[in-house]
Amino acid sequence: DIIAQKTFENFGASPIPVSIADVMTSIQTGMSDTVYATPATILPLGWHKKMNYILDIPITYGTGAVLISKEVIERMDNQTKDIFLKTAKKYFSDLNKISRQDNLKSLELLKKQLKPTKPKKLEEFEEISIKTRKELVSFYGSNLLEKIEKELTVYRNVKSKNNKN
Repeated sequence: DIIAQKTFENFGASPIPVSIADVMTSIQTGMSDTVYATPATILPLGWHKKMNYILDIPITYGTGAVLISKEVIERMDNQTKDIFLKTAKKYFSDLNKISRQDNLKSLELLKKQLKPTKPKKLEEFEEISIKTRKELVSFYGSNLLEKIEKELTVYRNVKSKNNKN
């Protein structure tokens, strides 16, 4: 994940990408002293047992997808294709909601087991994030950056407004 890697480098960290299967070994051997993942990933894989602190700040976005090739869909008969598409629509529409709920539950459990920590200067943290997004504009394009910045502003305004109520 080039965006996450550049973000961590700009924060002064030395990220070492490892496969999910190698994370625990990396922590146990001291090759890594920090893990970046969703709470719903950290908890069931037991990585938290080797950690002392948790940083509860959204740093990067986790993305995922279920991809089915066009060729596979085209090989399905109409009845199977119809069942598949209806079933996918029904269950995948709730997937984000369920995932977010699982992450919130996992985060609360982790906060009970680890010491929450925050950067000393949250404003500096945000400045570095903005710098990183601008540095990577050649990777994802200026149009996408503008959309991201706009959506971040809308999201933060709504979140701020909801927190005041």
